[in-house]
Amino acid sequence: VFVWADNEETSEKYLGGLNLGSKLFNWHPVFMTWATSCLIEGALAYRAMRFYSHRGKKLVHGMWNFFAVVLFCAGLASVFRYKEKNHLASLYSTHSWLGIF
Repeated sequence: VFVWADNEETSEKYLGGLNLGSKLFNWHPVFMTWATSCLIEGALAYRAMRFYSHRGKKLVHGMWNFFAVVLFCAGLASVFRYKEKNHLASLYSTHSWLGIF
């Protein structure tokens, strides 16, 4: 997703790319996709790592979940900052409410 969104051709065609200034909202899908990937990796940590000890599996599982939480928070922060900067209302759609819960 990051490579696609940062591509020069994509930047011209879709919302202007990944600029941290004016295009802060565009980071939301990137962070959410990365967070979901980390969450899936964390869930699979127990099954895929057969030769690790139970404590090692828990450590890897916790690290992946920690990364997922950080990325989810970054995705939410990018939306809230964008809306605050542009004086738009937050939490007015079903997508936003389901995303919070």
